[in-house]
Amino acid sequence: MVTVNELRDLLNIVVGCNLQYNGFPCNTCFHTVLASEAEKVENPPNIDRIHEWWEATLIFRGDYKNGDLIYIPKKELKKRINELASFLKEVSAPKQQY
Repeated sequence: MVTVNELRDLLNIVVGCNLQYNGFPCNTCFHTVLASEAEKVENPPNIDRIHEWWEATLIFRGDYKNGDLIYIPKKELKKRINELASFLKEVSAPKQQY
């Protein structure tokens, strides 16, 4: 699993917003940019999954304790963060030109 700092850095590369908590992107930029980037991948996440990644990010980055605002079982939280990190790596990877 990625660290909080690694996730923040990946989000900064892809989203380009670092206005919130310890340099993370805001809600609007997170949802808007990731929805736009999703159009570029073969198996895009839907907007509901992107929002689930946002909720997991709020817990992972330390805004809320798990269960304060929302509850995500630890296994699911790890899955969402890993999915998000994989997606960010995919969309930020240099594209090969033929």
